[in-house]
Amino acid sequence: MAITKSQYILLAATNQSMHFQVASPGKMALLTPPSRIRAQLIKVGELPELITEGVELEFLLLDPQDKLHTPGYWKELQKYFKNLGAPSGKLTFNAETGLFESAPLALEPFDQKGDARPYPAFGITAKDKASGQTLVSTVLTTAVSAEMGCGQCHGGGSALNGGGLSAATVKDMMEKHDRKMRSDLARRSETEQIVCQNCHGDPAMGVKGKEKLLNVSAAIHGLHAVYLSDKEEDACLSCHPTNAEGYSQSLRGIHARTEVTCVECHGYLEDHAAALLKKELEAGKPGADILISLLTPRSVDSLKAVKGRSPWINQPDCLNCHKGYKEPDEADSYNKWTKDKQGLYQNRKGETGSVACLSCHSSPHALYPTLSNKDAAQPVQYQKNLYPMGSNLNCKVCHTVDMSDEGHHANSLRKVRNLVE
Repeated sequence: MAITKSQYILLAATNQSMHFQVASPGKMALLTPPSRIRAQLIKVGELPELITEGVELEFLLLDPQDKLHTPGYWKELQKYFKNLGAPSGKLTFNAETGLFESAPLALEPFDQKGDARPYPAFGITAKDKASGQTLVSTVLTTAVSAEMGCGQCHGGGSALNGGGLSAATVKDMMEKHDRKMRSDLARRSETEQIVCQNCHGDPAMGVKGKEKLLNVSAAIHGLHAVYLSDKEEDACLSCHPTNAEGYSQSLRGIHARTEVTCVECHGYLEDHAAALLKKELEAGKPGADILISLLTPRSVDSLKAVKGRSPWINQPDCLNCHKGYKEPDEADSYNKWTKDKQGLYQNRKGETGSVACLSCHSSPHALYPTLSNKDAAQPVQYQKNLYPMGSNLNCKVCHTVDMSDEGHHANSLRKVRNLVE
C-alpha cells in the first residue's frame, strides 16, 4: 500500500544486542547491564516529523515469562537498577536523549520449561493520548542469553537446557579463585549467592566494589588472557555467546555476515585485556601491573602503545573504519576508543541530530541485515526488505518525495553493497 501523509512509522531497538545473564541459581551471579527499549515515532511527510508529545507508547512481551529460573540474579540486579522493570509497560519520553525509553528490563533467557529462549519478541504500540486511537504498531525482537562457556575449562554442564552455570562449574571457579586470592568463596557459595560486583566494581553500572580490587571486566579478561593467549576470535567464543554453532549468536549483524570478527574491533584477547588493565594501572589499582606484564599485545607494537579504556564506556567507534560513512579500506578499530557514553553508537544520532542510529540500523552487534531475519521485523514491515531503514534510495519510507540531500549522514544515497537473499 502506498504511504500517505497520515501514516506513522514506529522504530525501536534495544541499547545492546544481547543481555548476558551469567549465573548459577543460588550460587553465583556476574551482573551485566540490562537492556532497554529505545523508540522513535515518525510521522511520514515531505519533511517527516518526530512525534514526542500527545502520544503514549506501550510495550508488551509477546511470549509471557511467568517464571524466573534464576530469581537471585534479578534480586541482586535490582539493587543497582532500582527501576528494573517487568517486560511490559509504557515507554517514557526522555528529553535528554530525544527517545522514548523503557526501564531496564528483567528479560528471562529461559522459557517455562527451562529451555533456551534467546530471542523474546515485544509488541510495541503508539496511541494518540487524547482519543486512545492506535497510530501504529510494530514488533521488536530482543535478545538475552545464559549461554556462557565457563564450563569448557571449569567443567560441569549447564544448569538448565538453555544454559546457566552448573553448581559443579561454580564450585571449580570458586576453588580456583580461593587458591589464587586466599578467599573463601567455595564455602560461602554453598549457602549464599556470590555476586562478583560486590568485590570487583563495574564503572558502567556505577558499582564501586572494593577500592583496591580491579573492576570486574579487567579482572576476568586480564586473568584469562594469560591462559588463552595466541588465539584468534576463538578466545572470545570460548566464553561469550557469539559462537555460530550456539543458539544465542549475540554477534549476528552485518559484520558477522561479512566475516568481520571480534578481533577487528576489540583486538585479540591480549589486546582487549591490556587496554582494560592499562586503565586500572593508571588508577593505581594493585594487581594490574602483574597481569599486564604477562601480556604481549598483538594489535600494537608494545604495552606502552595501548590506550586504557573503561568497560562498556570506551568502545570502538564505527567511524574509525567507516570514514565518511564509506566501505572500510580495512577493519581495524582497536585502540581508538569513544571518549564517553555519549560517543557510543547506542547513544548517537545522524548529522541532523534527530534520528538515532539505532532507529535505522538496529542494535549494536545486530546491525541490519542480520544472520537471523527475525531481527528485521521493522524493515520488513515498512520497506519489505532486510536492510537499514531508508537504504537502497528508499527515502520514501519516511519522506513522501525523493530526496537528493544526504541529510542523515554522508554516503546514504546509494545502493546496498552487501546483498543478502
